[in-house]
Amino acid sequence: MQQIRVDLFPIHFSRLERIMKRVLVLCLFLPLLLWQLPPACAGNIGDPLHVAYKVFVTGDYVKAEQLYRDILTQMEVQSYKNTTNIALVAARTAICCRKQHKFDDAIKFYQRAIAVLDTPENAGSIPLAQDLLGLGSVYSDQGNLTEAEP
Repeated sequence: MQQIRVDLFPIHFSRLERIMKRVLVLCLFLPLLLWQLPPACAGNIGDPLHVAYKVFVTGDYVKAEQLYRDILTQMEVQSYKNTTNIALVAARTAICCRKQHKFDDAIKFYQRAIAVLDTPENAGSIPLAQDLLGLGSVYSDQGNLTEAEP
């Protein structure tokens, strides 16, 4: 009896097929990655980071963007040392910009978050992966698929 072999995952994909698969993966997993915050990242009640987060989750991206921009400015003025929070705020600002179709600003803020986290000790970290995924999503939203590709 002859066995028939079925390839579920063909080896050769066209460039467009690879891009479409990445976009599909982004669409499926991006909400899971972006909306889960560890409790420490949300800040304490009354803390500007907590207030901005509460506005962010309600979907008021215009107000949340302004709050996150203000927080980033304060962090710069105070020479803030917690790079994880700087990257978090930059990424949240990028998400707010993306939701408003301000793609150039979103790219700028994602690149800022990635620059903060792109260190040997953060290699393979979830926040870095989220920011890289977010940056690729913005490029995909723009239709700039060559930049979206890793």
